[in-house]
Amino acid sequence: MIEIALQHESGTYEKMYEEKADDEKIDGENIKEKKIDDFLADLAYVFFRYRVAHRLSQKQLAEKMGISQVMVSKLEKEESNPTIKKLCEMFWDLGLDIKLTISEEDRFNLKQFM
Repeated sequence: MIEIALQHESGTYEKMYEEKADDEKIDGENIKEKKIDDFLADLAYVFFRYRVAHRLSQKQLAEKMGISQVMVSKLEKEESNPTIKKLCEMFWDLGLDIKLTISEEDRFNLKQFM
């Protein structure tokens, strides 16, 4: 399981992604695509929620993050896939911290290959 936590002085937004291969009758590639789509949807929601909570227009949010209004629109519509570096920069520009947490089980699996 992977947990993404975005922290800001106004609160924390958390989302957990778990393997659901047993529940879903789809192959590994489709599961991967679904997880990516879910993650991008959550990012879109975080940017939208931040913008609305701070009563910002897309243009104002774009200026705050150093990107174009078109990019904000694409982020909110899940049509953009920023690099990890750019994503971190955008969150830091908003005063948000982003943290990646890997579950104990997955950490154990990673240690087997070290």
